[in-house]
Amino acid sequence: MTQTPADLMKVLGRLDLVKLGRVAQRVDLAALLDAASRLDDRQLEQLTKLLQEAASKKHFPLLTVTFSVSAPG
Repeated sequence: MTQTPADLMKVLGRLDLVKLGRVAQRVDLAALLDAASRLDDRQLEQLTKLLQEAASKKHFPLLTVTFSVSAPG
């Protein structure tokens, strides 16, 4: 598949470079892209669903609870 400079500019225009930088600090982007490029369409669809589900889950703050127990009588 041949990519033109216009195609490349479209892709780059959709990227959030701040988020890309955060991901790059945590993983090897070249290896990640290489692995993703080897997935078939079904696998990519499953991965996309997994990532969307993970991003949509609500994270609730941890609750700190203290219980007091008194001795009977």
